[in-house]
Amino acid sequence: MRQLAHALQSIPPAEARALVLDRCAPLPAEPVPLTEALGRRLAIDARCDQGIPRFATALMDGYALRAGDTPARLPVRGEARAGQPHGAPLEPGTSIAIATGAPLPEGADAVVPFERTREHDGEIEVDAAVEPGSHLRPAGAELAPRATAVRAGTALGAEEIGLLAACGVAAPACHRRPAVAVVTTGDELVPPGEPLGPGQVWDSNALLLAALAAEAGATVGSVGHAPDDPVATHDALADAFAADLVLACGGISVGRHDQVKPALAALGVAEVFWGVAMRPGRMSWFGVRDETLVFGLPGKPASARAAFELLVRPALDALGGRRG
Repeated sequence: MRQLAHALQSIPPAEARALVLDRCAPLPAEPVPLTEALGRRLAIDARCDQGIPRFATALMDGYALRAGDTPARLPVRGEARAGQPHGAPLEPGTSIAIATGAPLPEGADAVVPFERTREHDGEIEVDAAVEPGSHLRPAGAELAPRATAVRAGTALGAEEIGLLAACGVAAPACHRRPAVAVVTTGDELVPPGEPLGPGQVWDSNALLLAALAAEAGATVGSVGHAPDDPVATHDALADAFAADLVLACGGISVGRHDQVKPALAALGVAEVFWGVAMRPGRMSWFGVRDETLVFGLPGKPASARAAFELLVRPALDALGGRRG
């Protein structure tokens, strides 16, 4: 009757999720090398201090010149290549040979492609007037100096990592990954690969939940198991409290051999709710101890998976810095 009463008092799924999220604050920030930042979420806006590009560059191989000097015959007074600027201002009435991606010399305001000129005796002949800004990419064309490159809360994918690298950001400030501990309970559970005794099954929930947590961006610190014994269950759960989030799977009901709820109470975990109006996953449990979130998930794999998606994944997203 006690179990039935709790089932009748189950709260709606949306309310359960809201109660969880009300207790989730993004974890502190830490610098993360770009080589390790894939999938992490930014804790603060990342800015592009110098802009992209930080100087005007040629979009085509040709000659840098002053548009106002054309049409004309112009002497060629040097060369600029990517990584090797000309190094001196462009004198009026002259040109500089320039390669794609090279910095535009000071004083130049246009590039004329090779194929639109004729070169002879150290001079180029430009038959038509060139428009200012032709065939060049101005400084800051993609991002102005001090502009926000990637906003806080963004999950860093390949494109964001490439952009941060282009901005010179080597170690953006990202929220710490949530640390998760998994504890399964039950005399019937045996690690996969070990021989099964009478009435025993392989413990699929331990690996299922660890994999789901890792997919959600968490660091799975420990995966433990306890038989249906009060002391063993208490000790296994006590060892899990170094994590930000604890997943206890099985033993969460009110049967004679269900030890999780008494163990959590003894460990000082305050119950927030028990029972969610959903199938599968109805007997899901949630509580907190200090900053640690604790979820009691049903033992059936389908129920554990449903409860994880409804309650645990949103919690991990919020801890990891997802916004909105």
